[in-house]
This record gives sequence, C-alpha cells and structure tokens, in this order.
Amino acid sequence: MLQPERRLTPRLCVRKYAARLVLAIFLSGVPFSFLELFFFERTVSLALIWKAFVNTLNGESWGHLWYLYTMVGVYLFLPAFKGFTDGAPRRAQEYVLLLLLLYDFCIPLFDSIAGTKIGFESPITAPVFYLLLGRYLADETPRVFRSKKLCAVIPALFIGVAAIFERVSSNEIPLLPVLVPFVTCCVVCLFKGVHVPERWKGALWKLDRLCFGVYLTHPVFMNLVYKVFHLTPANYKAYPLMMVVFFSAFTLISFFASWVMSLIPPLKKYVL
Repeated sequence: MLQPERRLTPRLCVRKYAARLVLAIFLSGVPFSFLELFFFERTVSLALIWKAFVNTLNGESWGHLWYLYTMVGVYLFLPAFKGFTDGAPRRAQEYVLLLLLLYDFCIPLFDSIAGTKIGFESPITAPVFYLLLGRYLADETPRVFRSKKLCAVIPALFIGVAAIFERVSSNEIPLLPVLVPFVTCCVVCLFKGVHVPERWKGALWKLDRLCFGVYLTHPVFMNLVYKVFHLTPANYKAYPLMMVVFFSAFTLISFFASWVMSLIPPLKKYVL
C-alpha cells in the first residue's frame, strides 16, 4: 500500500478498502455475537439481534475481529501515511519508528516491571508502527537482518522460549512483546526477495484470495468443536500430535468454507 508507485486517494481508501472491512465486520460480527448470546439465553428475538448488532458496533463480538476494527482506521489514514513515507528521508523514518517503538513497546514494558503508569502517551498506535516498518524494510534491508540464517533462527528461538514459558508459568512475560517487532523484522527479511516460480504463481494467488475468508470463518469451527462437542487436543494423551491434527483440520475446513463463500458473487465482490 505504501509503495511509491501505488496511487492512493481518500475516495479509494474509504470506498474500496475501509468500506470492505466495515461490511466484513458486520456480516460476520453480528452472527458471531448472536450465536454467543443464543447459547446463553436459548431464545431468538429482535432484541437479541439488536444486542448482537450493538455488541459488534462496540467491538464486543468474537475477539479475532479486533484486527478489522484496527485496519479500518489504518485504511482511512493511509493517504497521510503514504504522504509521509513518500516524502520523508530514511533518517526521518528511523526517527519516527524509534519513537513509536519507545512509546508502544518500551514504556509499557517499563510500566509492567516497575509498577508505574507513565503519563506520556503516543497519539499513534502500534499498528501504524508496523505499517511504517513494512515500508522501511521494503526500501532497504538493514544490515543486522541481512543474514537469512539469523532471520530463520531468531523467530524459531522466540517461539520455542514463549511456548516453554506458556507451559511452565501462568504469568505473562513482560519482555516478549518488546521482542515482537524484532522478530517481525526477521520474518519479513527472511522472505523478502524470495523468488516464486511462474508455474506456482497462479495457484498461490488463488490460495491467497481465500485467506481473508479463512480469517473470518476459522473461529466458527473452533468454537463448534471446543464449546459444543467439548473436544480439544488436551483431551488426548498424544497432546502434541493432536495439536497438529486439530490445526490441520481447522485449516482445511476453513479454506473449504472460504472457497464456498467465494462462489457467492456479492460476497466475493464486496467483502472477500
């Protein structure tokens, strides 16, 4: 979105990008919220539908939709962000990224360790940091991230350490959120410049077009299996193996559901 050759206008950002996500929020959020309310109240009424609508408006539908609410704001401000990245020298971009890293990651870390609540706040949130970081990394790979081996090892170590602490401790690890931007840089730079053979591009693009539908629908199947049938990987002795089995099953059925949704012309044109 922030590439120099891309043309963005306020009209395009509002009518194409933001409007699409608003439709996705309400077309998925209202039914999701309604299902949650129905399971508690065991009744169907107009009041229940209205409550589901209000919950979705308030961001109180299923938790995974938080990303869409955030992205609506990002899309609305895209022309301003693009104006900055197109005109700002690399030094100015580094300055802004460092400030956002300090405000959005380092200060919360200090607060959690010291038990304080520092009053200085950034008017720009973490998603904008990642947006600007993406353009920064696309322009030029920093020297520290030029080693592909290092960029592969660091995320693997991070995930391993996080998984171990998740198993042995119920407390959150304050340092992990601060490391996420660094791990993100590793992942981006690891795949940056990867050549995709021409024979694969068509299939990969078709798969890519289904991913948004997978994002919207996958919690439906997870909630159905976990909350209705009361099946989780923890029910089985071969817990690690069943994690893979459940993950694979949810992935396949979500892609199938997304493909079915893509066959509905209005959904494909305006939402997916």
